Amino acid sequence: MPLSAARRYPFFSGVKGRLLLFNVLVVALTLATGIIAVFGFNNAGKLLTEMQESTLMEMNSGMAVGVNTAKVATVAVSLTR
Repeated sequence: MPLSAARRYPFFSGVKGRLLLFNVLVVALTLATGIIAVFGFNNAGKLLTEMQESTLMEMNSGMAVGVNTAKVATVAVSLTR
């Protein structure tokens, strides 16, 4: 039995093994980041929808008050002449 066959190194101690390990780590981190981003964007979308539903009525009321104020101002100018 030759001496080189007796001294086998583990797979990850070589360049190929370390490169494979690095690539697996990069793919895993990329997938984790993507999954976190998807959950984050879904949550942000839900929060935005809730905010729009709760504030849309208030915005419409504010716009109606503005229109009525403009009408009153127009009538007041015509009454002062």
